[in-house]
Parts: sequence; structure tokens; C-alpha cells
Amino acid sequence: MEIIERRWQARTLTGGGARFVFHRNGKRIRDFRTAWEGATERAGCPDLLFHDLRRSAVNNLNAVNMPPKVAMQITGHKTMTPYQRYHIVRDDDTRAALSKVDAAVKATRSMTPEPPATAA
Repeated sequence: MEIIERRWQARTLTGGGARFVFHRNGKRIRDFRTAWEGATERAGCPDLLFHDLRRSAVNNLNAVNMPPKVAMQITGHKTMTPYQRYHIVRDDDTRAALSKVDAAVKATRSMTPEPPATAA
């Protein structure tokens, strides 16, 4: 949010005020690929694709149990199909889910009375 705010403020410093939050001397940035490659290189993650950020956003929103309609509003997905395609289920997600099921089964068993012992 701080970056967006700084860029928003920088619009007025260009003389006449740029229409774009991200700009180069008030002029629209038409292709950001070169800048993206430099930024990811400097950040130490040269193979990061810009599109990976959207996938990360979907996974983060799902991790905090964001209602799908709200999450889709944030990510810009119009239907559930592509939104679900972006949600990558990781091994950690599967382990956590199975752990919850295991705990629920154990809790249910502890509440079920044992049948009376029968004499043999």
C-alpha cells in the first residue's frame, strides 16, 4: 500500500499531474517487461513471472478463508472456473486438511460410548 501511495503522490510531481499511478516522467508505461526483469533480478527471484503474483494472491486469500466472491473481486476473476484454476493445492494444504479430519474423527470416537463388554 505504501508503494501505491508513493506512486499516487508522484503523479503530481511530474508537472501537470500524470493520469497514471505507474508512469515514467508522467508518460504511460507501455511495456513493463524490461523493468520487471530488472526488478526480479535485483530481488533475487529472476524466474518470477508477473502472473505468479495473481496465483499467490488467490492462494493467500483462500488460506485466510476469504469468501470466494470477495476474493474474486480482489483478483479480478469474473467466474469461479478460472479462480479455482489459480488455486494450487499444495502438499501442506492436504496435510492440514487431513489433520483436521483426523482430529474430528478422534473427537467423535471419544464421545461415542463403548458398548458393554460381553461375557465369553
